[in-house]
Amino acid sequence: MGVICSCSDDRNCGTEGSLVINHGSITFQHSGSPVFRVQVAVPSCHVTMARPAMNEEFAVVDLPFEYVSMPDGQVCPDHFRGWLLKWTNYIKGYQKRWFVLSNGLLSYYRSQAEMAHTCRGTINLAGAFIDSEDSCSFVISNGGTQIFYMRASSEVERQRWVTALELAKAKAIKMLESDEEEDTNSEKAENIKPLNAKLEDLQTCNDLVGKHGSALQRSIVELQEVEDNPALAAKLKFVNEKATLFRITANAMISACAEFLELAQTQEKRWQKSLQLERQRRINLEETVEALAKQHNTLERACRKNTSKLPDLPESELGHDSDDEEEELEEDEENAEFFDAIAEHPEGFTLSVSKSRESLQSSSSEQSIGMDGENAKPLLARTLSDTTGQASAEIKQEVSKDSVAGTSETSTAKDTEGSDVVSDGRSSSTDPDNKAVMAPFTVGGSFAVTQSTERLGTKLFRKKIPDKPDISINLWSILKNCIGKELSKIPMPVNFNEPISMLQRLTEELEYTDLLDKAAACETSTEQMCYVAAFTTSSYSTTAARTGKPFNPLLGETFEFDRTEDLGWRSLAEQVSHHPPASALHVEHKEWIFWQEFTCTSKFRGKYLQVIPHGVAHLKFNKSGNHYTWKKVTTTVHNIIVGKLWIDQSGEMDIENHTTKDVCHLKYDAYNYFGRDTPRKVTGVITDSSKVVRYVISGTWDNKLDGAKVVYHRSPSNVKQPASTPHKSQAQTLPPVTLWKKNPALPGCEKMYYFTEFALALNDSDDSVAPTDSRRRPDQRLMENCKWDEANQEKQKLEEMQRIRRRKREAEASEAQAEGKVYEGYKPVWFENVVDEVTDTAVHVYKGGYWEAKERQDWSLCPEIY
Repeated sequence: MGVICSCSDDRNCGTEGSLVINHGSITFQHSGSPVFRVQVAVPSCHVTMARPAMNEEFAVVDLPFEYVSMPDGQVCPDHFRGWLLKWTNYIKGYQKRWFVLSNGLLSYYRSQAEMAHTCRGTINLAGAFIDSEDSCSFVISNGGTQIFYMRASSEVERQRWVTALELAKAKAIKMLESDEEEDTNSEKAENIKPLNAKLEDLQTCNDLVGKHGSALQRSIVELQEVEDNPALAAKLKFVNEKATLFRITANAMISACAEFLELAQTQEKRWQKSLQLERQRRINLEETVEALAKQHNTLERACRKNTSKLPDLPESELGHDSDDEEEELEEDEENAEFFDAIAEHPEGFTLSVSKSRESLQSSSSEQSIGMDGENAKPLLARTLSDTTGQASAEIKQEVSKDSVAGTSETSTAKDTEGSDVVSDGRSSSTDPDNKAVMAPFTVGGSFAVTQSTERLGTKLFRKKIPDKPDISINLWSILKNCIGKELSKIPMPVNFNEPISMLQRLTEELEYTDLLDKAAACETSTEQMCYVAAFTTSSYSTTAARTGKPFNPLLGETFEFDRTEDLGWRSLAEQVSHHPPASALHVEHKEWIFWQEFTCTSKFRGKYLQVIPHGVAHLKFNKSGNHYTWKKVTTTVHNIIVGKLWIDQSGEMDIENHTTKDVCHLKYDAYNYFGRDTPRKVTGVITDSSKVVRYVISGTWDNKLDGAKVVYHRSPSNVKQPASTPHKSQAQTLPPVTLWKKNPALPGCEKMYYFTEFALALNDSDDSVAPTDSRRRPDQRLMENCKWDEANQEKQKLEEMQRIRRRKREAEASEAQAEGKVYEGYKPVWFENVVDEVTDTAVHVYKGGYWEAKERQDWSLCPEIY
């Protein structure tokens, strides 16, 4: 029906429009203007009326636009899936893959059937960039290690996917900001906020209808006073008809508003009551879980105490050689509540060494493990299980970058006795109790016994920091609301940190680079692999007694460590991505180059926390050209609820020499409460390109690692065994030689976060470093100086500044997209994203320029992050 608008400032604009009453809405249309709607639940019984011709209807209605303007829009479905072509490599080109878009994550599979068990890759759209290359192709990148090149069957299909991805990205970013910046109470208030806003709108509309109804009634009364005027008689009749129509419509709207207000107020009370009930249930559940955890901890202590009192029984009676019983025990552990979800043991080389072997090792420690079989002592037999087993099951992905390190130091005290003290933060190669500490291999294929020589550099590093203050805080009180969440999104106080950043923690893995120096002097690739395996294991030795979490680096944060004068290498690390968090490290030495990109996902599972690392580490020797790669194992933090925190490393690691095709398979055994094996045990074998076993590795990741050369290997194919018997292979080895041994702890290290001498040097002040260096980070420095309250305040300030910079980049990306331009996004200063030729994956590598900039002291390229 036609109406005339009277604007809210009491002046009649006289614009003709239409007032349309549909099921549930009243719409006013200005002539030539956009549509403005008032969404009202109007019962159909109130709007059944005769509608006169449009050119005969007029009424006066005030519609203040700020209350009733609701532009049209579309809602993207939460789930979107379909077939797309994805670029794989230069050999296979584009391959057909099944893509699924759900909850802000884009995942792909080789087929629809794979959705039940294997995901080939996932990108979090919250930090992704979407770019259309041509009419059918588009690219998605997370700015880190993942880039998807995809092609649709048609331009229409591509546009459908791009639209869905953009909307899903916007929704994911909004959810991410909500997770980062609001606590649980504000989230609950946010859920009720739309209802309160709608209630206010309805109340306003109700007031407006009453106001204008009264004004209309006054106008009618005034017209009735002059009804004797013949000229106004016809007009008065028309106004009365329109007033009647308006009264019917207004009454319907008022009734609907009143009903909605009453219903909403009733529902709000019911929701408040339900919310209070759920709150109480959650508190009861938390108390129950905490009580169960305490009972579980008590039972574990009692079990360990009783087990220690058991007499030394033969292994056959204890059942340690029974594979079936081990598998049953593992299945029980997997089904246990709050216990580590350890993957089923694959078949790998395992060692069974008798007590007599240990005495032989001490008597022949000076003998070369590469000795010819003719001159060797009587050979010792070891049982090796077949290596054809597959790796552990894939662990589901979810980001954080926080790598939590540490475990109880109880089992390392005896093992470290008698070790050498290193005075300048370097690893030691000498051991008075064992002269056969791992040394370079000689031309004859044997390990040569050498003594390490101390090199004194001009730089003197500190050996002490302020004692850690005794400030206790309940970790469970923070993490109990974070079960199942990605920990990188959860703000944590510095009380759980240690005063180094994740970039410095990555650099700390270089403490035992003397192993790489020895590896560079080796003559054969399999001998060199022994030292590389020892180097990978040594990187976990610092977690033996440290439960502190490193600081999350800010985007663009860097850390350099120049040890050229004393150790012969220098390193540079940079935080290259924020969502997901990713760090890149590059180390230069005249004999070798080491680089890696590290990112991880962390999940809190109730009683324990898992840190699942991603990324590949690379090591290349300049002389031989041997190129090694490996991936890190999973870290698990136990006793989150009650008890002393401790860390375990578990999983399998394959170190591959891409030049010679040699492989070292290492297995990190998960700690077993009921087992009698050595805790933190590491076992492994080294095979050549023909899959022949050359060396056997054994030891612990928190103390030392031994290597033994295999002089005779009998394949299981040459031995007749029953079909039910597990495949075994027999190998005879020379006495083992110590490849690596952990440096002794510093006196009073428990007061200094259990830092080693090498770790203490990481955060030592240096005025020549870049302004983005971790040493200059104020919250980290305040924590080291025992000013924890100030550190927490500074940490919140830095994180908020980083959020502001991220929102600015997102706004620039949206603006560029609206203008049809390509937005490149954030680019690291000293690293660049390339496709690795060996692994065929995207990785950040050092592009050069840092050390030249340091020499000039020109830091104009560095962003301001502090």
